[in-house]
Amino acid sequence: MVRHARMVMASALVVGLVGLASTDVASAVSHRSAAGSGTLVKLRKTSYGKVLVGPTGRTLYVLTADTKNKSHCVSNPACPTFWPLLKTHGKPRAGTGVNAAKLGQTASHQVTYYGKPLYYYKNDSAAGQTSGESVHSFGGYWYVINAKGHDVMPPSSSGGYPY
Repeated sequence: MVRHARMVMASALVVGLVGLASTDVASAVSHRSAAGSGTLVKLRKTSYGKVLVGPTGRTLYVLTADTKNKSHCVSNPACPTFWPLLKTHGKPRAGTGVNAAKLGQTASHQVTYYGKPLYYYKNDSAAGQTSGESVHSFGGYWYVINAKGHDVMPPSSSGGYPY
């Protein structure tokens, strides 16, 4: 009888461990899948033409003080408060019209496009707003960016865009 009880307990323990192991594997796979699906960068029509936006449609900006794949903004603790960095967990993904080969990320997982780190503007609260355009702060100018990787500046006096 004691021997039978030990066998039942041993079987229950094995079944429990197998169930626990399969749960751990499943959660590791789903975690890996979630981490592998990077941030989506899309295009959206604005008053500056089609510009890059994040996954929720909020406009993305570049800072003229940045260098290739390096953010000047992160060296000033106040900067990311006003200009939150577009971050990714995994390789960034390109929406229609965005050049996937030109998407990348910095060592701190900030998304880049043509090597330019991308940011949101704190005062853009809704999709498509561009109130950060041409703002001068934190050592440079902030501009929206188009699908070709060009900073989109305000229309020139001739009425056209200077790119």
